[in-house]
Amino acid sequence: LSYNEKKYNINEKDYFRFLKECFKYKRKTLNNNLKNLNFKIESNKRAEDFSEEEFIEIYQQYLHSKK
Repeated sequence: LSYNEKKYNINEKDYFRFLKECFKYKRKTLNNNLKNLNFKIESNKRAEDFSEEEFIEIYQQYLHSKK
């Protein structure tokens, strides 16, 4: 993740904590897994259907929503 951490300016520890929530319940959609964080995206896909770049974009959206 060091390349992406520099490229996207993200905190690795916080990002992995976010990913852990994304994959918390395997058979649920990403939206259902993100309910604990009070965050919603426009998708009905499961976490395993997203690419690394998409997760970074979603994480950045999540960070902006917290401001």
